[in-house]
Amino acid sequence: MNNYEDSLYTTTDEVKKNNNRFTLSKFESDLFDEEKEKIIEPITRVKRFALPNDGENWKIYHNNDVVFIIEGLKLTKKERSFLRSERGVFMLLSEFKKEVKALSFIKKKIKELLSS
Repeated sequence: MNNYEDSLYTTTDEVKKNNNRFTLSKFESDLFDEEKEKIIEPITRVKRFALPNDGENWKIYHNNDVVFIIEGLKLTKKERSFLRSERGVFMLLSEFKKEVKALSFIKKKIKELLSS
């Protein structure tokens, strides 16, 4: 028999090993190799939190650290609805990458985008 035919026939011992609850797939080692140097990419994300009484806040995280909090009470209804959209989240991420960390600059940028 050649190698292909050998791989088609498995023994019961091999099946028991493969039915183990924590069996790793053959592709996991390709995705992450502990022996190689760990390369960590910076992650920036925006999360909206709903508060009681129809309030909401946006938190900007950088590598799981809260960097900036935007309080929804300081924004108008139009500004809040804009931040709920995809364009609003993209704008927050782009402004953070420019290292703008003041609410007044963010409000000006929102007004510019809403007027256009």
